[in-house]
Amino acid sequence: MTTYLLVGIMLFMNTVDTKQNILDIGETLIQQLGYNAFSYMDISRAVGIKKASIHHHFPKKEDLGAAIIEQHLRKLQIELQRLEAEKHTAKRKLVKAYRLILSITYDDEQKMCLGGMLASDMHTLPPIMKVKLKAFFDSLINWISQVVGIENNGREIAFQLASMIEGVLLLGRIYGIQELTSAIDAFIENIRI
Repeated sequence: MTTYLLVGIMLFMNTVDTKQNILDIGETLIQQLGYNAFSYMDISRAVGIKKASIHHHFPKKEDLGAAIIEQHLRKLQIELQRLEAEKHTAKRKLVKAYRLILSITYDDEQKMCLGGMLASDMHTLPPIMKVKLKAFFDSLINWISQVVGIENNGREIAFQLASMIEGVLLLGRIYGIQELTSAIDAFIENIRI
């Protein structure tokens, strides 16, 4: 009986690891190439499994795309909640948030923001992914708005800051990131909070 239990646990762990590997590789491919530029064949080669194994976890590519957005959103929400709990000024929280985003994108193999890459494919994304992508950006915009404060034009500033971050990720590939981040620092410094 113990042997069967151990084998069952190992199979479950391998399944969980395989599913997570598929999600992680899929996320990286979207961040580097875009949603429309990768296939299950790319993932099968990277993970070392057959395409049928990917279809077992994610029957359609849109299922995988939706799961990747959900995973990315959970990570973002955890980090933003952590920042919110820290005792910093509002401006310091904004600086830490944008630097966090750069650290998990640009600093990690010059990847783009998952949301930004998917937004560039918006016209061709399946409906479920469009809904989840909007929820992803809503989460970021709402957090920035709350940090800045609605009375201080928080939503407007949130859109400006999010746009600047996406722009820095794009132009950073051309000009390097250092010169561009100083523009975000100056923008945040000039916010009236």
